Order: sequence, then C-alpha cells, then structure tokens
Amino acid sequence: MQHYEIRVLKDNGSLSLKMANDYINANAAIAAGRRISRGSPFEVWRGDTCVYANDRAGSPYQTPPPGARLRIEPQPVS
Repeated sequence: MQHYEIRVLKDNGSLSLKMANDYINANAAIAAGRRISRGSPFEVWRGDTCVYANDRAGSPYQTPPPGARLRIEPQPVS
C-alpha cells in the first residue's frame, strides 16, 4: 500500500477538499478520486508528485504519460 492524497478542486482551481489514504496503486487512488469528486476537477498526489490531474482542474500539473518516470525538480524558495 502506498500513501496518496486526493485534492478535489473548484472550477476556478482552488481547493475544495483534501483527503489522504493508502491505496494499492495509483490507479486505485485515481478511481477513488473519481468517486469522491463526483465530476469536479481533482488531482491525485503521492508525496510531492502529482500522478493525476484531470484536464478541467485548472492546475499547473499535467498527468504524466503512462509508464513515465517522474523527477521532482527543487523549486527556489522566495
């Protein structure tokens, strides 16, 4: 089991609901996000990595292509 965070967003991209839970894999977490969001935009995160962001989310994050390896770049602190 891996720890995931599901973020349900309003249409303007602001946060509506955030919940965390353990799922067997990213697909299970995404399926849970679809159920929880009830058609609203949502993102699924594992740690600092966005593993799913639907197109309506207004999020700067994009869903990576299947099988892609994700690399987190350090962001400067301002």
